[in-house]
Formats: sequence, C-alpha cells, structure tokens
Amino acid sequence: MKLGFITACFPELNLEEIVKWASSEGFQALEVACWPSETKDRAYSGVHHIDVVNLDKAGAGKIKKLFESHGMEISSLAYYPNNLDPDMEKRKKHHGHLKKVIDAASLLGVKLVGTFTGRDPKKSTDESLKEFSEVFPPLVKYASGKKVKLMIENCP
Repeated sequence: MKLGFITACFPELNLEEIVKWASSEGFQALEVACWPSETKDRAYSGVHHIDVVNLDKAGAGKIKKLFESHGMEISSLAYYPNNLDPDMEKRKKHHGHLKKVIDAASLLGVKLVGTFTGRDPKKSTDESLKEFSEVFPPLVKYASGKKVKLMIENCP
C-alpha cells in the first residue's frame, strides 16, 4: 500500500509544486484533481491540477516524467460532481467532463477515476439507486473501453 492524498486540498499550488513537496514528505502517490476550471460551486470544485480538456500525448508524457522523477505515481484522477443532478444540462456537462477525465487517465496509464454517484435531493435513496442503475452503465462502459475503472466515493 502506498500513502497519498488528493491534490484538491492544495488549490493554490501547481502540480509540480505538489509532487515535489509530497515526495519530500514521504508520500508515494497522489489522486490528482481534474475539475473543470469554471466549476466553483462548492469547496474544492474548480481545482484542476491536470487540464484534461487540453491534455495530449506530449502533455501526458511530461506529467509521467514529473511523477517518475520524484518516485511518485498517480493513484487516480479525481472529479466528484453530482452525476445524478436533476438539472439535465448540468448532468450532461458533468458526464461530458467525466469522459474527458477518463480519456486523460487512459493517456496517462492511470487505471482509476474517482467520482460521486450523486443524487436528486427530491428523490428517495431507492429512487436514486434506480436512477444510478440506468445512468452509470454507459459511463462504466466508456471507462472500460479506455481500460479505466470508475471508483465511487461514498459521501452522503
């Protein structure tokens, strides 16, 4: 097991600064924040230490070298929106960005992307679970096609 943390807790630092500090303090892995830059609706949203929208093979190569040069690894990429948002426009944006995070994970050779299930606050837990069973299979299939797995944080 490797000890690490999510980079979102350092919104004022860039990825290189975080990797250097984490390595010097004995950490071995990081979950890297990948929110869209325009999203700032709650704590830590809007934090992105990898710009997944503009990431290409060259950029992925630089990130891999940064981590390797400090004996670190990316344990997962992080994007935790409400994937069951009752506002369908917001939900569509969340899913579109989640797919970009999955694409970035694939480019970086990262096997995990962390996200939330989310929920409609006006629906019961059972109703939300039913909706989850309809909404998530296409997202899981997309991730699987990129050789990436989704992990769900169990936050209320």
